Amino acid sequence: MENPTISIITPSFNQGLFIEETILSVIGQDYPNIEYIIIDGGSTDNSVDIIKKYEDKISFWVSEPDKGQPDAINKGMRKSTGEIIAFINSDDYYEPGTFQFIADEYRKGQDWMLGSVLNFRIETGESYLVKQKANSNLLSWLLRYNQNHQPGNFWSRRVFEKVGFMDETLQYAFDWDYWLRMITQGFIPAVFNDRTLARFRLHNESKTVKFWSKFNKEYVFLINKYKTQLPDEEIAQADREVKKLLLNEKIVSGRIESINGRFKESLSYFKAAFQISPFIILTPRFLFEFFKAMVYMPARKKIG
Repeated sequence: MENPTISIITPSFNQGLFIEETILSVIGQDYPNIEYIIIDGGSTDNSVDIIKKYEDKISFWVSEPDKGQPDAINKGMRKSTGEIIAFINSDDYYEPGTFQFIADEYRKGQDWMLGSVLNFRIETGESYLVKQKANSNLLSWLLRYNQNHQPGNFWSRRVFEKVGFMDETLQYAFDWDYWLRMITQGFIPAVFNDRTLARFRLHNESKTVKFWSKFNKEYVFLINKYKTQLPDEEIAQADREVKKLLLNEKIVSGRIESINGRFKESLSYFKAAFQISPFIILTPRFLFEFFKAMVYMPARKKIG
C-alpha cells in the first residue's frame, strides 16, 4: 500500500466563480494517485467550460440535473474506487500537501481522519481557524460539543462499505448524519489539529450562511432520530438541546422578520417561542430581541 488512491468528489451547481480554485487545489496536489470526480448539477454558468479546461486531469465528470447535494455526492461515491474518500464543495479548496498527509495516516491504520479548516471571507478579509473536536461519544455529537468541519474529513473505503451512502432525504445536515452513522458503527475519528487541510469559503450564497434555519430543522430531526440509542439518563439532555434549537430558531426568525418590516410575522415567532417555553420571556436575550423587534425596529422604520 505504497500510495493508496484518494477519491475526491466535488458536487457543484453554478459555482463558476469558485470552482476553478477548487479543481486546482485537487489536481495540483503533490500526490500520485488521485481519482477526481466532479458531479455538476447542470450548471447554466461557465462551470462546464472550466471543468472541460481540466478534464484531462479529471477521472470522471458529468453535468446533468440531480436531486441536490447528497444525490450528487452519492453519484460520485458510486463512481469512486479509491481506498480513501472525501468530498470538497466547489467553493472550498484543499491546502497543499493534504493528500500526502492523509495517505501517511491511513497507512498507519486510521479509518477516519480530521484536520483543521480555515474559514475565510474574501470580501472582508476575515479568516479564522476551526480546530476539529471529535470523540466517540454519541451524546457529544448530538449536542454538537464536537466540532467537525466537513472539508477536513477523509474516510476509508472500509467506512464507506459499512456506513453506505449519504441520506438523500436530508439536504443540509446530511454530512452530520454521516458522521453520526460512523460513530454508531464504531468508527473513531483521528483528529490532527496541528494540520490545516482545507479552506472553507464564507459568502452570502453559501448554504451554511443562507439556509441556517433549514440546517437547524435537520439538526432537530437528527437528535430525535439518534437519541433512541442513548442511555435513558442522557435522553433528557438531548430533549433539552432540541428545545434550545427550536427556541433559538423562533427568536432569530422573529428578529429577521422585524428587520424586514414584517412585524405581525415577527410577533408570531415570539409567540411560538413562548408556547415552547413560557419562562423564555424572563430571559435577557428574549426581552432584548422582543423589545428591539416590537418597539425599536418599527420606530426606526417610521422615522426612516
